[in-house]
Amino acid sequence: MSDILIRTSGQAGHITLNRPAALNALTYDMVRAIDLALQDWAQDPSVSLVVIDATGEKAFCAGGDIADLYSTGRAGDFTYGQDFWRDEYRLNAQIANYAKPIVTFLQGFTMGGAVTRRTASCAKTLRSRCLNAGSDLCPMLAAPCCLPMHPVGLVNITG
Repeated sequence: MSDILIRTSGQAGHITLNRPAALNALTYDMVRAIDLALQDWAQDPSVSLVVIDATGEKAFCAGGDIADLYSTGRAGDFTYGQDFWRDEYRLNAQIANYAKPIVTFLQGFTMGGAVTRRTASCAKTLRSRCLNAGSDLCPMLAAPCCLPMHPVGLVNITG
């Protein structure tokens, strides 16, 4: 089973986070895969929007996979963590400045960089049981300031 599902359907590029047992926490490989997909779709005229969702009921995304960061750091590999955070922050910036609409479907826990990805995307759809936790780039206290800056600036609450 792949940790991330990337495909196109009609005019949509579709990314599904697929690590429900780990609350869909992002691994470094997932960050790189999302980055490459977004770069490809930015140049593809047949893709007019991007959809990001996740499997499982408990979480959209728990942010970065700190278990990977911890284990590599304990093993003495500090460049892994540095590279992960550099590229994850670049991904957040890419999403914030993406030329095509990005729609995120959230459920359960939405934590860490996932909050940033959610506030950076153009349209957000929160499901009724969604719990947000702060982000280092856009704390929940600042979310009311972040949302109006985006082209759609709209949050839909669905059942």
